Order: sequence, then C-alpha cells, then structure tokens
Amino acid sequence: ELLSCVGRIFDLFGFYEPLKFGLRLLVQQCLKLGWKESLPLETREAAARQVAKVNSCPMWQYPRFLAHPQGGTLWCFSDASSQGYGYVIYYEDLLLFGRCKVLSTHRTIVDGELQALYELAKALPKVITHLDRKLDIRMLTDSNINLNRLQKSPNDHPIKEARRLMYIPRVANQFGACFHHIEGKANPADFFSRPGEVENMSKWAALDVDTIRSKMSGPVAAKM
Repeated sequence: ELLSCVGRIFDLFGFYEPLKFGLRLLVQQCLKLGWKESLPLETREAAARQVAKVNSCPMWQYPRFLAHPQGGTLWCFSDASSQGYGYVIYYEDLLLFGRCKVLSTHRTIVDGELQALYELAKALPKVITHLDRKLDIRMLTDSNINLNRLQKSPNDHPIKEARRLMYIPRVANQFGACFHHIEGKANPADFFSRPGEVENMSKWAALDVDTIRSKMSGPVAAKM
C-alpha cells in the first residue's frame, strides 16, 4: 500500500520531489521487514502524515511557453545530505526538472554529493535536447571536495569514482558548461536532498537569480 502511494503521484518534472522524499525514506525502512510482516504503528502513522502532506500541496501553475526564446542561463544545482541526494535544473528563474534519491546507509555525504553531480550530468543532455535555444550552462555544487576532485586526475581515485569524475567534465565540455561553488544555504538542491515541507515550496519553485550570482564562486576549471 505504501509503494502504491508513491507510485500514484504523477510528477513528470519533479516539482514535488522533496515532498515525496519522505515516503521514499519510509519505503527504505520497510524493506528491512519481512514480506509478510505488518508495518509498525509508528511507520503507518508517519506514512499517513506524509500522504496528507502531499495531498495538501497547492496546484502548480506552469507556463506553456518558456520566456527568453533567443537564449538564457540554465542553472544546474546538486547536493546531498545524510538522507539523500538530488539535483534541480532551472531555465533562468523557472524550475524545469528535479530529482532526489535516498542515500544508501553505507555511503557518505561526500559520496552522495558526487553521485548527485553525476546524476545531474546524465540528465543534462536530455534537458538541453528540448531547449532549442542558445544556453549559458552553469553547474553548481556546495561540495568543495568534489570540485577539487574534478581539478585533479581521475586516476588518483578508485575506479567507480574515477568513472564519474571522467564523465562529469566530459558532459560539461560537450555543452560548454562551467562549474561553480555555491554557498550551502543558497543551494536550492538542498531541498532535493531531504524531506521537504509544503510551506517551503516557494523556495524551490522559482530561483532568485540575483542571490545565486552573489553567492557563487567564479568558474572552476575541471581536468579532462
């Protein structure tokens, strides 16, 4: 029944991902139970609260056409927490696409931040394909550790990490994207790495571009 609740939420572009994330965490907890075991009362009550939260969401109004047809900035953010990791993409101040996933218990936040950046790099070509215009692409993370990794040879890392560290700058180079550091509190992907609240929807629904420009670093050169 809990899996059915998650599956019934049709959210193609990921606008409600932070609100669905709490349900995904509960599903992860349930996977530790035997298939025939009943859900503990505490889990059932938590699930009911999460479903009520999703059902209380306001309708999301979205324009049928994107502004700035001649071109604009594609802002791409990634982040991770002890619970999950995610990314979100904006065209100028308009949210285009976002995703968040539960972080495995054996992985660190730094692992999650690299995975979030990798997932963002995988999604980027698909998003760009649907935007027939000139784009200034910015990829932002608050992980200095992973930005430093991108500036060094991937050969200095274990093979799984190395593959990601090779793939991310290759995609960025393909589309002329620049890497930047962003202050953690200004990173909208923070909402996509942990359970969200309905009252915070306005904080990830639209991007304050002026604030982002004031909180981000200059371009960070990645090693190819």
